[in-house]
Amino acid sequence: MIPSILTSYTNQLSYFPGDTIRLYVSSPADDRASITLVRLDAALDSPGKEAQTTEIPWSEATTRPVGGQDGHFGGFLTGTLVTPPATRFTVGAFVRFDGEVRPVAQSIVAVGDDQHSVTLGVEDGRALLTTGDPAGAVRCAEPLQPNAWYLVAGTVDGDRAEVHAIAMDVGARSTSTTGSLTPSGALGRGVVVAGAFPIVTHGTGIAAHGRAAASLTAAVSWPFVASTAVGAEQLRTLAERRSLDATTIGAELLGAWDLYPAHGEDGSAADLAGGAPGRLYNLPTRAVPGPNWQRLTTRFTEAPDEYSAAHFHETDVVDAGWSETFSGALPADLPSGAYAVRVATGREVDFVPFVVAPAPGSARKPVVVVIPTFTYLSYANESLFEGMDPSVTGHFTIGPNDADLAHVGNRTFGLSQYDTHPDGHGVVYSSAARPIVNTRHDYRMWLSDSGRGFSAEMYLLEWLTSVGIEFDVITDFELHTLGADYLGGWKAVLTGAHPEYHSGEMLDTLTRYRDTGGHLVYIGGNGFYWVTGVISESPLVVEIRRGFAGITAWKSRPGETSLLSTGLLGGSWRHRGREPQRLVGLGMAAQGWGGSQPYRRTEASYAPEVAWIFDGVDEDPIGAYGRVMGGAAGDELDRADPTLGTPANAVVLASSRDHGRTYQRDASEVAFILDGQHGGDVDPEVHSDVVYFETPGGGAVFAAGSIAYSGALLENGSQNGISRMTENVVRRFAHLDAAEGNPA
Repeated sequence: MIPSILTSYTNQLSYFPGDTIRLYVSSPADDRASITLVRLDAALDSPGKEAQTTEIPWSEATTRPVGGQDGHFGGFLTGTLVTPPATRFTVGAFVRFDGEVRPVAQSIVAVGDDQHSVTLGVEDGRALLTTGDPAGAVRCAEPLQPNAWYLVAGTVDGDRAEVHAIAMDVGARSTSTTGSLTPSGALGRGVVVAGAFPIVTHGTGIAAHGRAAASLTAAVSWPFVASTAVGAEQLRTLAERRSLDATTIGAELLGAWDLYPAHGEDGSAADLAGGAPGRLYNLPTRAVPGPNWQRLTTRFTEAPDEYSAAHFHETDVVDAGWSETFSGALPADLPSGAYAVRVATGREVDFVPFVVAPAPGSARKPVVVVIPTFTYLSYANESLFEGMDPSVTGHFTIGPNDADLAHVGNRTFGLSQYDTHPDGHGVVYSSAARPIVNTRHDYRMWLSDSGRGFSAEMYLLEWLTSVGIEFDVITDFELHTLGADYLGGWKAVLTGAHPEYHSGEMLDTLTRYRDTGGHLVYIGGNGFYWVTGVISESPLVVEIRRGFAGITAWKSRPGETSLLSTGLLGGSWRHRGREPQRLVGLGMAAQGWGGSQPYRRTEASYAPEVAWIFDGVDEDPIGAYGRVMGGAAGDELDRADPTLGTPANAVVLASSRDHGRTYQRDASEVAFILDGQHGGDVDPEVHSDVVYFETPGGGAVFAAGSIAYSGALLENGSQNGISRMTENVVRRFAHLDAAEGNPA
């Protein structure tokens, strides 16, 4: 579906100076668009400079024709039979539908090519075999039942056909039928699993993408094509064994694909018939238990034969697949910072943000801000506003904007990791190779009526400029790929407002930086929470498995808690023994959107060792203002907890309180659900802390656990307590003179 708004994406989220940037644009009407480079200067609600940008001279600036672009979506597999099927053959697969089987036509396995094919699928919930002619389809009378494994098979014997759906779980019913079916012509060697002909395919490897007809939303294991019409008794025996066995079916396999990931970590699937490997498109979910899962392990690496399934969804997206609109080299002398490609037609304007990071070995400013793009990808195009109870905010109005509404129901945009596929299966992958409307620098978040994600980072970037501190900008992708040697060039490292999703490599980088004399400033909330893997670096695709605990929009299915990208347990870092408190002294405490609160200093904050942090701060409480719901402590809150790893030498400098009932404790900490126990009006643990501690290697950490914190920095022209406290820390950490942004 062509987007209803002007929208765009780039091939990466960060670049080095001189890199080539590639741009993909879709316009709802044919038009011409100017393409220019701008620096992002100001945040939402900045008086006199609302979301201000500055155009950068760029020799590549141009005008290009633009029009509507549809996307690639719907996971499927293609394969090639060893030999083409003759007049007698069988096509089949083990299949499980979660939730109600959708009434639309869905293909399980199709054999042939774009001209002639036979398709085994479902329609109106009933298994059928068809040549594409509705009058000639052979279909079962009984619908398949959800949440149960079936062996679904269709046999062709001349002009006679049978369809069998053999139930494999208690309570599910088997069904079968016979009829007449004659292919419209000789069938070719092509096979499509979880889709039908015609198909369009692009690329290779894990990020291969394309489109197929009749997309399937279901788990599939052992799809196969056999050289004869396999009898009903043999099929029942195969179903009892719950795995593919050529001896049992008594026929030569023309093609049979093993979807266990180790046979194709590059997105391929081994053909057990000896043919070329199959190719997966649009990244269906793998590391999924098959029908023979014994439930003795939840790690796919420990039981390869039992993880023979892939879960295909009509909403799978790995690359939108748009045609390139423009490519050009960024200026070789472009300073590090936050930029955007400005795309403007006569009707609409779109800003596509990206970061320019210093190249390895190049000169550095004293301070660097790390932009948490993995978190942006997890929230990319989320639609949690659909059906949300307005009481969640207490008194703020939930207000999605036009861009939010434009992506709902349009598969081209893909889903966020807070959404579920149509069958309720959680979204585990998120790709940067698609338009993402909620990453714009002027995006106003529907829940808090303020910046969130990248638009919240603009509060921090504008503030650093306003107080005269020079800085570089990088992303967490550089943390993941370049490591601590790259990060070690900066005296002080500042996180973004919501660095929730981290890979193990990123945590390793930050820990090593901190422990070797680095100075870390964490001013955000819900940080370092979810275990995240990288399934592809180009395009960037991140992976999660939410597991069964924590604050989460959905929970993993049993047996699906290990990441395909690492083979290790997903879920929260807390349950992997890498609690955020061990890194920055704070960890997730609560969340809510009924307003933000200020901080109040503790007695410990007046000790001479830490009193310098409050030099020039003459307000109490601190932060009773801000662009995120009116205070410095709000949205998602982190607190200190020695039992979870807060260092013994950490000083709690300030804390918030009185957050009200709309704020609720992190579900990971709630042992019993009792009425009235865990709201911010009664639970003292529903609060945010500010902490400081030093490390043995000569480094130090300052942490203020609130997503709303950066929204208070710019109040009163940056002349306020939150600003002064933060500036004191950054200047001390970066060895900066109090009057200038240069090293002292």
